[in-house]
Amino acid sequence: MSGYRAVPAGGIRLVDRRISIAAPPSRVYALLTDAAELVRWMAPEADVDARPGGTITWRHANGDRVSGRFVELVPDRRIVFTYGWDRADVGIPPGSTQVEITLTPVASPTGTATDLHLVHRGLSDPMARAHDGGWANYLDRLTATAEDRDPGPDPLAGQRVPSADPPPDGPAPSELFEDLAADWIARPSVTRSTMMGLPCLRRDGAFFAAFDHRTGDLLVKLDESTVDALVRGDLARPFAPAGRRFRQWAAVPVDLAPTWPDLLETAHDRADDAAAPG
Repeated sequence: MSGYRAVPAGGIRLVDRRISIAAPPSRVYALLTDAAELVRWMAPEADVDARPGGTITWRHANGDRVSGRFVELVPDRRIVFTYGWDRADVGIPPGSTQVEITLTPVASPTGTATDLHLVHRGLSDPMARAHDGGWANYLDRLTATAEDRDPGPDPLAGQRVPSADPPPDGPAPSELFEDLAADWIARPSVTRSTMMGLPCLRRDGAFFAAFDHRTGDLLVKLDESTVDALVRGDLARPFAPAGRRFRQWAAVPVDLAPTWPDLLETAHDRADDAAAPG
């Protein structure tokens, strides 16, 4: 049984999912509370301090980060933690919702299996819909990993968690970038990956563009004078992530989105392995 439903609070809903896993509760519990196990099915980065009051965080390949704290831990039986996103526009700040997972051992022909019941409380619609789909995906991956099967590539790896209040007058900046990226990855030698948690495009292995989901800017590997000439304005601004050295990058805001295709063409033409950021 799965889905989301209303609870007695205006507009607040919960995600409610039940699955069966052909692995003992001890195995499932470890996959949920050990960072080295969590990265096998949930996200490529995780940090877990499995004790009441300890933190649990994970960062998806697109840079979106979940953070929370454990409320209750009963080994091999029950896990409760707070849950929220670092991105303010998602509208689910850390500590604002709660995830409860109950593990029940059941007999199976091959030994002990597990019934897992997950309830995610405190979500508003439509965020409950988005998280219901997200939990469905990651619980499938948890099941495969617990059963010693390869979960395969994460189908949600490149998808951003939606904003609570998308712009009313057009697509969100992330949607604009995703549409452009979809066209680019169909081209020879162009691939999709991440750079410091940001979705990006490469040509023959070299970065030439990325999207900063924190600001809504397109990041292009071009000097400011080139960008200025293409956009005919002075709104492009330098991009230099703290702690790393990147040469010739500029950030172009969404209000100049009509220029993004030309900027991508130019950045792609100038991309080469020797100039890739390090």
